Amino acid sequence: MINFLKRFLAALLSSFILAVIPSLFFMNLTSYDFYFYFIGFFVIGGFAILLIGIPTSYLIDYILSRSSSSRRSSSSRRSVMNSVKTLLYAIAGFIGTFLLAAILSNNNLSITVFIEFLPFSILGIMGALLFFASLLFINFLFEKKLRR
Repeated sequence: MINFLKRFLAALLSSFILAVIPSLFFMNLTSYDFYFYFIGFFVIGGFAILLIGIPTSYLIDYILSRSSSSRRSSSSRRSVMNSVKTLLYAIAGFIGTFLLAAILSNNNLSITVFIEFLPFSILGIMGALLFFASLLFINFLFEKKLRR
């Protein structure tokens, strides 16, 4: 239960950050205000992170828990695992963007839909990496709280 709470808090934090950054950029380009873009990015990004990010996070942890390396020390193993997790989260963000594209395009995936959604894959990768960084931060806060 505590793992789900950590992932849910990470999803909320990363959705918030993912909504703020593009909203600040887009509000200067058009006549709409910050809140218009913030709500749009928060709803779409939060939907994607909650429905794709949390299950993917459990899947990545499950896959990496199955592969163990007993020859490495704990600090080098942790850095290697974090590097592998970073790569897996980036790949999951890329794939998650195209799953969202398939949902939004009524399962009409063609090469034109792929090309149209390719720039949005950067947002998916950024969202997945923000989720991972938020999860690391929340894990750090929980560990610090438990040490006291």
